[in-house]
Amino acid sequence: MHNIATRGLFKGMSPRVTAVSTLLIAAFAGGGAVFPDRLAAAIDAWRATLTPFLQWYYVLVIAGILLLTIWLGTGRFKNVRLGGDNEAPEFRTFSWLTMLFAAGMGVGLVFWSVAEPISHYQGTPFTDGEGPAAAADTALRLAYFHWGLNGWAVFALVALILAYFSFRRGLPLTMRIAGLLKALDQERYAAREGERSIPPVEPWAQASTPGEDPGP
Repeated sequence: MHNIATRGLFKGMSPRVTAVSTLLIAAFAGGGAVFPDRLAAAIDAWRATLTPFLQWYYVLVIAGILLLTIWLGTGRFKNVRLGGDNEAPEFRTFSWLTMLFAAGMGVGLVFWSVAEPISHYQGTPFTDGEGPAAAADTALRLAYFHWGLNGWAVFALVALILAYFSFRRGLPLTMRIAGLLKALDQERYAAREGERSIPPVEPWAQASTPGEDPGP
């Protein structure tokens, strides 16, 4: 594979992508450890500025993803194979659904089934000005919205993209724009694969920490 080290500290990885991504994550984590109050204030100010403008955008995007996922499952592309033409399923349907639930919901629900409603109740733009009972009801509705069909649609769409381009087109199973670009243009992809692999690393690393909600 292009730019993958075969020996040394970065064996099996891209040295450039790994080094730059590690430095970015270390800089963000180090800044939070040394200046926690300043970082918290900066993030709060950033969210307070963007949230009023992105509420409608977030709702529309998630609703659009839900409709798109339903259409992909019932429309003209419903019979597109995610594997090879003659490839048999590796797991039975029950085992496959069990793994989907465990991977998509199991880990998140351990923490967020309690933390998310409480977080919404403590204060979001949707609960500002409401009484305790109304705020609690709104907080639960927001949690159901996040983990209901809408949340599953987001998981499903990402999984479909990864599965199609990896198992059908033979591209790396990674979250990066480069996979789509490679499918469209082999030469230009090969020339600058590393640079396109770095941007997704930082937000995904932040979203993976228990104390940070990847949602808006």
